[in-house]
Amino acid sequence: FVGSGTWSDAADDSWGAVRFGVDELSAGRAQRNTSGTSSALVGYELPKSPLVRIVDVDTSRECPQDVVGEIWVHGDNVAAGYWS
Repeated sequence: FVGSGTWSDAADDSWGAVRFGVDELSAGRAQRNTSGTSSALVGYELPKSPLVRIVDVDTSRECPQDVVGEIWVHGDNVAAGYWS
């Protein structure tokens, strides 16, 4: 389970549980499936305050569009100590 909340919160799919096919999982494959034979394995809630930027690590400035950089993430949904 990945995300904030508890397993029971995600079980009803009300906030974005990702469901996978049970047969496929048994065969070692993860394939999304919404049928009656699926299992909610990953739940997620939309973050309330996300900030995602592609940044030049040498200058700490946001990169222009189509320029490669490092992904920086900041917000209430990010573990303490990530943003430095």
